[in-house]
Amino acid sequence: MHQPTVQFIRQIRSKGPVTKDDLLALARLLNNLTEARTQWPGEAVYHVLEEILEDGYVEDYELEGLAKVLNGLGLIAEDRQKARNEHS
Repeated sequence: MHQPTVQFIRQIRSKGPVTKDDLLALARLLNNLTEARTQWPGEAVYHVLEEILEDGYVEDYELEGLAKVLNGLGLIAEDRQKARNEHS
């Protein structure tokens, strides 16, 4: 689990609706850090971002879908962290 990506997703989730700026910042993070896009959760969201950005336009429904993906990844990360804490 790539903690900087988890933290970045957590920040996006905590501030309200996902914006185009959030999407672009997350895409930059994953593009600039190989380990971020090859480890969970970056690998799970990287292809979603590619599809959204493919046509050069970001539609509201795509941001809403990305928000759902990020919320799901955030919940999984929280569950994984709880499980690790219980086993420590």
